[in-house]
Amino acid sequence: DHILSWSSTHDVIYDSFGGSGPSGIMSAIYNRSFILSEISIDYCNIMKERFKLRLNKDIEIIGGNNVGNI
Repeated sequence: DHILSWSSTHDVIYDSFGGSGPSGIMSAIYNRSFILSEISIDYCNIMKERFKLRLNKDIEIIGGNNVGNI
């Protein structure tokens, strides 16, 4: 897993193509902060569902017309 091999605990992981959020989920599991970028609101909604299901956490969307918690 690249999160473990290329970063240390408490590092910040940036994924410019966040997609459905797997790098963010793995970052959270392995005690890394993360920033995900995604232009598709559909993928952002998928991220929301996955974070809630796997980590019981809400994520925040910042920017564009979709500012705030989803």
